[in-house]
Amino acid sequence: MVKRDLGAMLKGQAVAPGVPADTIQTSEIPTSRTSEIPKVASSEIKAEPRYTAFLPKTARLRADQITALGELTLQLQAARQRKDERITDNTLLRLAVDLLLEKHRNELEGSSEAELRSSLGLTS
Repeated sequence: MVKRDLGAMLKGQAVAPGVPADTIQTSEIPTSRTSEIPKVASSEIKAEPRYTAFLPKTARLRADQITALGELTLQLQAARQRKDERITDNTLLRLAVDLLLEKHRNELEGSSEAELRSSLGLTS
């Protein structure tokens, strides 16, 4: 493949409206702008996002659970005093799992979801 000088190829042609081709300097190499990048202290560099520390797990939820979870998430997100960490549906799901495992593990009795719910005093 033959290299061609873009300026020579466009000689006399307008590159853009009102800009003649001979005003473009194709042989110049732009200078690096890396010196313009501000230095950042290593303490200011954030680690990977928090969610990457968690493993994915899918769950089947009822439509009313998804709606209520989303509404609660939005309510808590709006009421936050500090904005350093987002509250998401997944945040609340992790809390619910922790609550079940840490506070109600020994209360669970039953052979079906309905019986397990009843053993925790849940009605719906």
